Amino acid sequence: MLTDLTGPVEESFGSAEDFPVQVKIVTVNLLDLQEKLESMPLLQGGNHFLCRKEREKLLEFRYPKRKIEWLGGRIAAKYAGLMHCDAKRINKEDWQSLNWHEKEIVADERGKPFFYGAAEEIKNAPQISISHSKGIAVGLAARTKCGVDIQQITSALERIQTRFITEEEREKVEEMSQSLGVQNALSLLWSAKEAVKKAQSCDVLPGFMDITLCGWEKQGQGRRFRIITQKNGISMGEQTVWAGFIDGYSFAMTVLEG
Repeated sequence: MLTDLTGPVEESFGSAEDFPVQVKIVTVNLLDLQEKLESMPLLQGGNHFLCRKEREKLLEFRYPKRKIEWLGGRIAAKYAGLMHCDAKRINKEDWQSLNWHEKEIVADERGKPFFYGAAEEIKNAPQISISHSKGIAVGLAARTKCGVDIQQITSALERIQTRFITEEEREKVEEMSQSLGVQNALSLLWSAKEAVKKAQSCDVLPGFMDITLCGWEKQGQGRRFRIITQKNGISMGEQTVWAGFIDGYSFAMTVLEG
C-alpha cells in the first residue's frame, strides 16, 4: 500500500549532483488502501491515520472516490513527513505501528496542505505537497517550499493542449515528443506545471500560460526542466523541475530555495 519512492526517483535521474537533498517521496496505492480499510478492523474508517479534526474533515466528503483520494494523499504526505523528520526510526515493514496522530495536515485558503501543531513542532516540520490520479496518491516532504504532481498518461491532454502550452513552448514539446511520444511529452509538461503551481505561496497562483518551459535536458531516465513563471507580466524567476515516469503515470517535483 505504501511505497517509499525517494531512492528509486533519485536513482532514475542518475547521479545528478543538483537533485534536491532532504526530500521524501511516498505513494499510496488507493485500491490497496480501500481493500485494507474494508478488511482490517484497525484501519476501518481511516481513523488509524487521522487526528480528530482530520476525521471530521473526512466525514464531509460525500463521494467514496473523493474520500479515498483525500485519505490516501494525507497518508502519503504524513508518511513522507515522518520519514523526513526521522527516517531511521521508521520501520517500513510495520507502518501500522506508527503514531500517525503526531502530524495533523490542514489546508490554507487556497487548499495548500501544511502540517499544523505546536509552535516548536511547526518550526521543525517539513513543507509538503500532495497529488493523486486514477488510483494512486503521492506525498512529497522537503525542507523548503515544494510541489509534486502525478498524472495518469492518457490521450485526454492532446485535446486540451492549447490550454496549457504556449507558442514559445511548442517547439520544445515537439522535440520531446520525437523521443517520448506525444502523450508522454504532454503529460510530463502538465505535471511539471502543476508542480510549479503547488510550490507557489503567492495569493494569486499562476495559470498554466504564466508558466513557461524555457529549456529541458535528458537526465538519467527522466527530464530536467527549466521553468520560468510570470505574474502580471513580471518574471518570478527560474526554477528546476524534475519530471519522469512511474508505471504509466507522469511524475514531476520541484523545490523552491529560501
